[in-house]
Amino acid sequence: MEMTEHERIAAEWFGMVGTSSPLPGYTDENAKIVDRNGGTALLRISPSDRDPDEIAFCQAAIAATADLEVGTPDVVATIGGDGWAILDDGRITHMYTWVDGTPFSEAGCPAHLAGEIGAVAGSMVCCLRGVQAWQRPPGFRWEITGAGWVIRDQMVFVDDGRSRNLIGRVLDRFNRIDLSSLPRQVIHNDLNSENLLVRDDAIVGVIDFADVVESVRIAELAIACAYAMLDQEDPIAVASDVIAGYRSATEPSVAEAEVLLDLILVRLATSVTMSASSDGTNPHQVASETPAWDLLEHLMATDLDVIAAAFADV
Repeated sequence: MEMTEHERIAAEWFGMVGTSSPLPGYTDENAKIVDRNGGTALLRISPSDRDPDEIAFCQAAIAATADLEVGTPDVVATIGGDGWAILDDGRITHMYTWVDGTPFSEAGCPAHLAGEIGAVAGSMVCCLRGVQAWQRPPGFRWEITGAGWVIRDQMVFVDDGRSRNLIGRVLDRFNRIDLSSLPRQVIHNDLNSENLLVRDDAIVGVIDFADVVESVRIAELAIACAYAMLDQEDPIAVASDVIAGYRSATEPSVAEAEVLLDLILVRLATSVTMSASSDGTNPHQVASETPAWDLLEHLMATDLDVIAAAFADV
């Protein structure tokens, strides 16, 4: 049987001969490769306009998580010993070890694992503290301090006036934050329910370092909270457990704790406005859009200052 392109690239560049299964991705082509001996890896093929320095940055972040208590991918070197290879058409291929586990979403989003999610977020911050930042080019839409322009740019795709008003209220609160007062470092930036893996009723892995970025440090916790709260009967209690877990690994500053709720809200607002402007082909965006709107409406109907104070005191 003739090899697929993914199988040919895996064999030619990484010496891994096996079968491939395509996987979804934002801009990269992704495939699961299973070799003849049962070994498994993730093959990624990035567009030709991807800066190799971005791949090096993400791989440095992966290497820094070697001591994380849960599993993370390892970089699989090319046959020549490099972290990636440039194909004849200019695309860039890179490979990573497979991390076993079921995505948190597919495991039913068990609320009792919220504390473990927080502990992972806190430990991730500690692991990535020494990673040298690489400046992503303008236009990267998932760095939380730039959420204001992203949301304003995408709000035109939100048809309902009531929903646009809700997003406007989130932006008003976000614009009052003194972002310059918050500590910055490299963070994973995407601890969502697809990237946290569960096995034997425990969080056992973190995957997908493609959105690693230098940002305000507390964004790691805010993002973890935002996604853990989706589809939960008591999202505020879940967030409180995530925060407590984070504090078991590292302590946020007073300034960080005070803005946590507003960063949760702005991450949700970014998610729903980005989803509104998308073509509906990304499965994660499609799956999370309705729960994110529901959570935003629930939170915005509460006394936000009371919740913010409670989160700061967890």
